[in-house]
Parts: sequence; C-alpha cells; structure tokens
Amino acid sequence: MVIGSFPVGKIFIHGVKRISKPFGDLLIWMGKHHPFIRRYIIIPPAQLYNTFEVRSKLRMLRLKQPRRIPPLSTPIATRLGADMLSEAFVFGIGAGLIYYELSKCEFFEMC
Repeated sequence: MVIGSFPVGKIFIHGVKRISKPFGDLLIWMGKHHPFIRRYIIIPPAQLYNTFEVRSKLRMLRLKQPRRIPPLSTPIATRLGADMLSEAFVFGIGAGLIYYELSKCEFFEMC
C-alpha cells in the first residue's frame, strides 16, 4: 500500500508527527521541574544512545575504544532524551495502528 496516493493518510501521519512536538516539550518541562523523572526516565536513554553512538563511530573509524565514555551534560541529555521519547511515542502509535489493522484479519492472514 502506497501512502502517497492517499491524502488522508498523509494528513494523519503529519498530525501524528505534530503531536510529538508538544509531547517532547512536556518531557523537557518535566525534566527541568521533576528530578526523579529527569534522573530515571529521561536521561538514561540519552546516555545509553550517546555511548552506543560514540562507540560505533570509533569502531567505523577503526580507532581505539575508550574504557569510559564521558557522559553528556544534564541539559543536553535532557533534550536528547526528550526527543528520543517523543519519537518513540510516534513510533508506538504507528506500530499500534499497524497491529490494529493486522488484528482485524483472522490469524494475521491476508484479508
């Protein structure tokens, strides 16, 4: 199925992407005002992403791997974590819609 031929599908996808921006802003606000949420929900995915990114870039350049990757600063990690979680939110909506459409078919067979 090509989504380009369905203008309603394009509008819906654009709307879902627009929802992620206020969701990300809410996560950033919560990260600034709630230390528990910042420390245990928002920052760990950002630090993990940073570690994987640095290690993969060094591996691709065939450079020596450091023992410890320096952590991101709190504001940068908060922003990166909020962006990652808002994108995960959009991905979750898309995956849920796909699952819903497939679950309407019996045993996930073609309808």
